[in-house]
Amino acid sequence: MDKKVARGQVHVSLGHAGPEPRRVLIQTSHVDVEGKIVFSPPRAWVLPERDGRISDGGKLEELRRRLQRKSLAKLGPLVEEADPKTTDECELTKDAKQHVITISLPAKQAFSLSPKVLTKQNKPVHNAPRTMAEVEGDFAAFVEVSGDMNPGLDPIKDPRGRNLKICYQSGGLLLYHDKDNFMRLERACRTQGAMQVRELLVEVVRHGTEFAYYYIPLPGDPRAPMILLVLRTGERIKCLFSCDDGRSMGVFHDFTLDYPAKLKIGLCASNLSKKPLTARFESFVLIDDKSTLDEEFGD
Repeated sequence: MDKKVARGQVHVSLGHAGPEPRRVLIQTSHVDVEGKIVFSPPRAWVLPERDGRISDGGKLEELRRRLQRKSLAKLGPLVEEADPKTTDECELTKDAKQHVITISLPAKQAFSLSPKVLTKQNKPVHNAPRTMAEVEGDFAAFVEVSGDMNPGLDPIKDPRGRNLKICYQSGGLLLYHDKDNFMRLERACRTQGAMQVRELLVEVVRHGTEFAYYYIPLPGDPRAPMILLVLRTGERIKCLFSCDDGRSMGVFHDFTLDYPAKLKIGLCASNLSKKPLTARFESFVLIDDKSTLDEEFGD
């Protein structure tokens, strides 16, 4: 609570057409001082005509498609700053009709942004391919990461000729200031013995070093898609994820990061394995302070 104004997520459930087509169920939640999530009981509201229009499902679907088309168009070409020679080996495709983006990476070569993967000069490889959009101020970025991830069992060598300890593939959202300051929220898969482990990767790099990192094992099929959401409000960055098609969103952490107002947000893929990777991104949406529903709906 801040000056009697609460910030958070709002989920509204519209009932089916029937005797009460304007009936809306509203439920709120908050975290109390002990860190527990407190839910209110659902309350039913019947909206009178004077409270404004309720758009039908078709119009909401068109709004979703329009936001996805505009968001996809904001993403730039494939970038690999540290080693431009590898650009031709990776591939970016955009399907504006299906709202699908793919980033394809070859096998047997280290593609990474982690400061722990080093070149022969002991500098971070920093060559994971990415497609970025410029953003300023508060924003929300949403994507569903789908497609198979299978890093295999045999580790590759890093650019120094040393065997890496893990076989690893990932893809997700990248919040980027520069090569020394960025944050990743990714769906990942690594092999542990003969077992594939699905993970949520959260990594914060500050001044060129790993400032905070979390590799969180998640139950379920490693091939299953994952929804990722990064939300910025002022200097606070919130990371959310869902493994059940968005029916519930898990809040990972709030970060306070000293990033400037102007940043880049986009999609990134990493591959540390002897198998190729095609990271598939669906329904990417970027909403910032300049996005308004009135602009999208028109009259």
